[in-house]
Amino acid sequence: HIFLVKLIQIDSYDELNFIEIKDSLKTQMLDNKRRQIFNNWLRAEKNNTTIIDLRYKVLPNEITYFLIVLGLCFNYQFEFVNFSESVIGAIGGYLFLVFIEKAFFLIRKKHGIGRGDAKLLAGIGSWLGWHPLSIILLFACLLSLVGHTIFQLIKKKGFKDFFNQGLAFGPSLSCSSIIFISYIK
Repeated sequence: HIFLVKLIQIDSYDELNFIEIKDSLKTQMLDNKRRQIFNNWLRAEKNNTTIIDLRYKVLPNEITYFLIVLGLCFNYQFEFVNFSESVIGAIGGYLFLVFIEKAFFLIRKKHGIGRGDAKLLAGIGSWLGWHPLSIILLFACLLSLVGHTIFQLIKKKGFKDFFNQGLAFGPSLSCSSIIFISYIK
């Protein structure tokens, strides 16, 4: 995009305009490479959390805290999103799921969601900012509901005890954030 704009702006073929074109292309290539590294690393991290959460129904603090801190550092240094949005995303993502956890406990008198999921959403918020968190959370809920329904049908357990079974929410959060990064952002 920048390259085409620079070409349209050229009135004469002087050396200054070619230097501007070269510099803008170099900046654009670095931004694309940075974005590609970011996407690949985040996908690998999400795959790790998905496997651990599916197998053990826990998201280790070592992974979730590292995800939060690295997201904040990355956005402070490279500004994939504005740093203040990154901080708000981390805090807001965590507090929103903790609020849901507390509300569920008050209503049902049992725990419905773990703090690992809240920390994972905080990590996603630290990387992507606070704007996409509602979309990611909505899509994660839909993925989780569809996945749990399919699992019930495959295992032929029926739907008698559908809402009383625990399920890992981390994989749904991870998948929805990867889909958001890959197709929406």
